[in-house]
Amino acid sequence: MDSTNTEVATEGQHSTAALEEIWETKVFGIAGNTSEKSIGIIQHAFQNKPGVRKVVIDKENHTVTITFDVRQTNMAELHELLLHSGYKPPVSVVPKTE
Repeated sequence: MDSTNTEVATEGQHSTAALEEIWETKVFGIAGNTSEKSIGIIQHAFQNKPGVRKVVIDKENHTVTITFDVRQTNMAELHELLLHSGYKPPVSVVPKTE
C-alpha cells in the first residue's frame, strides 16, 4: 500500500477515488425580486456553503446556476439554502393530460 492509500484508509475511505472532487451543476429558478441587493444575498448565501464552487445568477431568466461538490452538499441542502435566503422556485403550471 503506498502512502496515498494509507492516508486515505486512515480517513475511513476505501480508495484514492474518494479524494477526487465530484462536481455537479444544477439550475434553480428564483421567483421574486432580482435587484442587486437580492442578488448579493443569494450570492453570499451560496458562496459561504462548503462545497459550492461557482454561482451564476441570470436576472433576465430568473435562474441561479450552481456548481458544487456532491460529497459536501446536495440539491436538498442547496434548495433549503435558497428558501432561507428568501427565494423560492417559481410556480409552474403542469397541463392536465387526458
